[in-house]
Amino acid sequence: MGFNPWEIALLLFATIGPLKVTIIAASLTAGAKPEFVRRVALRSVVTASIVCVVFALFGEAILRTFKVSIPAFQIGGGLIVLLFAIDTAVSKRRADPLPSEGADPSSLQSLEIATCPLAVPLMASVSGLVAIVSTLAQRDDLKAVLFLTFVIAVIMAVNYACLCSCQWISRILGSTVIEVVSKLMGVLLAALAVELIVAGLVGFGVMAAPSAKPDSRPPEAPAPHAR
Repeated sequence: MGFNPWEIALLLFATIGPLKVTIIAASLTAGAKPEFVRRVALRSVVTASIVCVVFALFGEAILRTFKVSIPAFQIGGGLIVLLFAIDTAVSKRRADPLPSEGADPSSLQSLEIATCPLAVPLMASVSGLVAIVSTLAQRDDLKAVLFLTFVIAVIMAVNYACLCSCQWISRILGSTVIEVVSKLMGVLLAALAVELIVAGLVGFGVMAAPSAKPDSRPPEAPAPHAR
């Protein structure tokens, strides 16, 4: 997979975006005051942003420390992202862990939920961190790092807005609509994961790089020789 800005933005939106965390935040902050919800949103987004940026800046150094080659990481990361995508696309389990019946909602309303599970592993997810490091493994220069940091910042801003409005979003859209969108994103994410795996196989020399789409026009007839 080349450094395609649109594919990277879609990949990160699917892995560190608001699709699942919004519904879960709505269930964990049910009945809470808006001020508490905003505090949870701010803490979770700041925590997730720090984790993602650290991986963007030092991900390749981590690979060198553990002597992991870029193609191996692309294949391993692609498999993890693929499993995540398949689970997102076909799983029939509920995405939101609702409190048990009769439980006191205030018992779940602690700022600790901002760190776990909202920041890690929902926003700064394993698949998202793999996507970040795999992306920079293909093109590690200042421009790529700045672009990736910008995309992370934009997605985290969207996450903050969605978390602050999670109760309203949950009531208006409902979990069913968000689940359908999540499954569609899972299908697209699976295709991007396959491209990561192919890039790793190409790096190992197992297969040739996919060629550009051949020209379908018929070849021109050779010009007649001048007599």
